Amino acid sequence: MGIDDIVSSSTFGRIFRLRGSGHPDEVPTATFLNELRAGVTTFATMAYIIAVNAAILSQTGGPCECDLQNRMDCDTLDSYATCKEDVRRDLITATAAVAGFSSFLFGFFTNLPVALAPGMGLNAYFAFQVVGVNGTGAIPYRLALTAVFVEGLVFIFLALTGMRQWLVKLIPATIKTATGVGIGLFLTEIGLSYSAGIGAITGMCDGALMSNPKVNCGYPGGELAVGCMMIRQITAINWRYVGDAIPSFVVLAFIPFSYSVAYGLIA
Repeated sequence: MGIDDIVSSSTFGRIFRLRGSGHPDEVPTATFLNELRAGVTTFATMAYIIAVNAAILSQTGGPCECDLQNRMDCDTLDSYATCKEDVRRDLITATAAVAGFSSFLFGFFTNLPVALAPGMGLNAYFAFQVVGVNGTGAIPYRLALTAVFVEGLVFIFLALTGMRQWLVKLIPATIKTATGVGIGLFLTEIGLSYSAGIGAITGMCDGALMSNPKVNCGYPGGELAVGCMMIRQITAINWRYVGDAIPSFVVLAFIPFSYSVAYGLIA
């Protein structure tokens, strides 16, 4: 009797419906070793988030105090640099703990092979656009975290009421594919960069590039393209059926308040 058979015949195998567990809804292709290999592969794929998420969010300075008028010079202060390093280490622990705990709960209660972790993209928007490097943005760090907490409550509400699935359906498949490609290119850039990768890409970007007129010229065309693709999804909604019309209308009405097309195009 192999290890797959031993684990499948145990209580553990029955809980997760492994093949040979005797559960009426057992998964024919699910074995202990297959799931173990899949979990290790998923962890190896996502492990970079632990370091990258902490590195990005720590650039805000967190709760660290700095009295300099030009906050970009705060890194020259030993006390501030030490505080930022402590924040980065705390974020590493928090990222690993939250991702691991949430993935465990999701797998235990749903029996689905899904891993959860902070999104690579929203954290950059939070750090560099909302709070800013060393707190140079318009929103203070603590207030921004409060907004993230409220956003989580709103997301729970959308998930419990079923409106989240309508929002997902409105997103064109091409945008979903492009999102994955964009994340892949972002990770490639990180791997090739000088500070966090192999050093193939060197140099620094000048400030205010996103306000350059050349970049702004691309916004109208991109917004028009996104709008045309979303129209096809909107026309497919059965507006005569209340169960479809009301959730769809609510989702469409709140999209401008929860998402910026401009920042989506930049990402």
